[in-house]
Amino acid sequence: PLCWPRLLSGARARGSLQESTMSVVDLATFSEKDFDAKAWVNGACTSKPAEENLEKYLAELEMKLQLLAEDIAVSLEDHSTQALQRVPRALGEVARVKADGESMQGAVNGLLQKLMEAQASSQNSVQLLSEVDAVKRRLESAKETMGEASGLAELMESVEDVFAGTDLKLMASTLVRMRRGLKVVGSVPEFNNGRERVAALEDRLESVVGPALAEALGSHDASKAQELCDILVAIGRYSALEKQYIVSRMKPLAGLWEQYEASEFESFVDWLPSFYDAAILHLQQEARWCVSVFPEHHSQMLVQLMNSLLERTQDSYVKRLHDTLAEAQASAFQEEVDTSEAAAIASGGSLLALLAAHAAASTFTRGLKEVLTGIGAQGEAVQKVLARAFAPFEQHKAKYGEVERRQLATEVAAIDFSMGPDLDDTIHRMSVAVPGVASLLEVAVDRCIAFTSGTEVEALLSALDQVVLQFVAALSGVLAQMRTHFRLAPEPNSQAASAAEEGEDAVPKEERDANDEGGASGVEDGSEHVQSALQLLSISGGLLAQLGSFEATLRNTLIELGTRLATVHRVLESGDEAGILSASIAGLEAAYIRLHPNPDKARRLVALLEQASDARFHALPRATPRAASFQDDIHTLVYDVLMSKVRAHVHNLGSRAHWSATDSSTTFDLPSFSAYPQEYVTTVGEYLLTLPQQLESLSAGSGQDNREGDEADDVAFFASSWLTKVALGTAEMYLEQLLRIETLSDKGAQQAAADLEYLCNVYAALGETVPTPLITFMQCSVTMRDAFTDMVKAEGPALDSKVVDKVAKMRGIVSAPGV
Repeated sequence: PLCWPRLLSGARARGSLQESTMSVVDLATFSEKDFDAKAWVNGACTSKPAEENLEKYLAELEMKLQLLAEDIAVSLEDHSTQALQRVPRALGEVARVKADGESMQGAVNGLLQKLMEAQASSQNSVQLLSEVDAVKRRLESAKETMGEASGLAELMESVEDVFAGTDLKLMASTLVRMRRGLKVVGSVPEFNNGRERVAALEDRLESVVGPALAEALGSHDASKAQELCDILVAIGRYSALEKQYIVSRMKPLAGLWEQYEASEFESFVDWLPSFYDAAILHLQQEARWCVSVFPEHHSQMLVQLMNSLLERTQDSYVKRLHDTLAEAQASAFQEEVDTSEAAAIASGGSLLALLAAHAAASTFTRGLKEVLTGIGAQGEAVQKVLARAFAPFEQHKAKYGEVERRQLATEVAAIDFSMGPDLDDTIHRMSVAVPGVASLLEVAVDRCIAFTSGTEVEALLSALDQVVLQFVAALSGVLAQMRTHFRLAPEPNSQAASAAEEGEDAVPKEERDANDEGGASGVEDGSEHVQSALQLLSISGGLLAQLGSFEATLRNTLIELGTRLATVHRVLESGDEAGILSASIAGLEAAYIRLHPNPDKARRLVALLEQASDARFHALPRATPRAASFQDDIHTLVYDVLMSKVRAHVHNLGSRAHWSATDSSTTFDLPSFSAYPQEYVTTVGEYLLTLPQQLESLSAGSGQDNREGDEADDVAFFASSWLTKVALGTAEMYLEQLLRIETLSDKGAQQAAADLEYLCNVYAALGETVPTPLITFMQCSVTMRDAFTDMVKAEGPALDSKVVDKVAKMRGIVSAPGV
């Protein structure tokens, strides 16, 4: 493309045809990397005059391009020839430059050789000159020392006259010259006591300047204070200046602190924000004044002022805070409330007061940092001031885990879900307690972050786990009392379990004896407790759901907290000079202050919080499995209650006499009638048929009946699963009792078949599958004795062989071959 101008000049020389061609053709278009020939031709056709023939236009355009290409080729050939002619000349120039370079290199080497020879020959002379120069410098130093000694001697003689006057600046300058002179003359015997004398004179000057400085600071005389400041700094007595400044400014600040005694606030915590606000306002005013009066020392002086204020008030602060917390606890017990509720109020009030005080201190430290940063205070100095502001709370933070555990335990204990006379009310209070405790846990997490900036999260997790574990244990205790209320056997490993292992029930022996012959009459079947027991399922599911939701929220909180504390840890590990003023830890100053003296704690915290992002991390490692176990206990209780009616009506079924009864002999030819289901099995069947309605009403009673989609399917699955459990349990329990029959007469077999047929019809109505052993017993009972063997052979694979053998033995039938 750089050749286009010259090629274009050659093309223009061809005449008007070429000029007209250039008016149509833009040569720059052909040099583009993405040039498209088709697009260019289409573009050229669009610029064709309307009256001109297309073929003619294209032919002329082709001719123009051909001529232009020839011109470009000719111009390119000319320029190539000229370039080839310039190549020999360029090679000659290169050879000449190379020769000149070699010549210059030789000359430089020669000069370097001469310099090395000159250095070798003059080395002794240079050494001699160096020694002479050293002697000269020592002579000059001796001369200066003599002059300083002479001047110092004069100053020693005249300094008393200077101090007899009133010119403080002259006194200061005289002392500065004397100290400088003593530094120069060193240990000259004549001035052995010079330093002690100068120090004494500085003390005299300081005693003169002190009262004047105090007066200037008290009256805010900027010019006078600046003059006196320069004097003290000049004689190395900056500490006296700082001390005098703090003394003069401490009185109004201390007055602010003492105003609490005469204030109308009800508590120290309520008054604290007003003190902090007044202190910040006072500091801002002092900063504006000090910047102009002490431009080189204002930041250090203000930092020391705040350090002195916080150090002076710390003991009083701790005492007032302790008294406030004690008053909050005492006031709760004065109310006419339950002891556990009073303890919760007392503990909560105490902790709330502590959090309120800490929140006020946090707001104060943010304002303090802003002011001190604005006046150029160093990070280390700012850190010391902020650490002193938080110092009264350190003893509480150090034992935060135990404090939080007691607080949570007290609050949970105040939630009443103990076993009462009204079972439904007890279950309702248990269901309300679960979300209540979850809410308390969330508040505890917020408290930890607000009070300790998350630095005590390890202790918090331990406290949460322990409190939830205790809560679930309390629920389990109520559950055990409910088992007694429902007249159910205790859980395994209890005393009642040993009786069950011997084949006895939890029903008293007198009732068992009374029912051996009379069936189910007189036995409490527990059906009135079914609806109450079903309500317990919502508690177990709600507990796991609430804990799962809380753990998920807590895990997200821990991940976010881990990110913030990892930033603090990186600043601590990097040794950043900015320290607490680093932009990356803005808002994390409290955490930085706590972790700065304890890097091991910081590493341990970061490592713990990094685990929160792992799916295997469990924030409540002991409580969550215990809650799952509690759910299993509830399921066991509900199952036992649902099965209690079945158990009551099939109790000692196998030992009843009618199974072995025979038809009485008679001389009359009386018709035989089919057996009808007995009352015990019809009662059980009717009970099973009512279960679906009771299970579905459980969700309706909890306000969850208006469900759609997946939620409605979940409700249906819940009802179906529990119905299946009860159906299977009934079949197992019924079969167990039937297999205890010792002798089964033909009449008894007919009765068993009628009972089982009824039960199978109930199962069909419920949509439940009848277990094979039960079908086998019915089939073996309904079959006549002489057809038993043929039936077994025909139905053998579909029958339960153990049941077949057992029924055959009961009926006195020789075991059929092939079974």
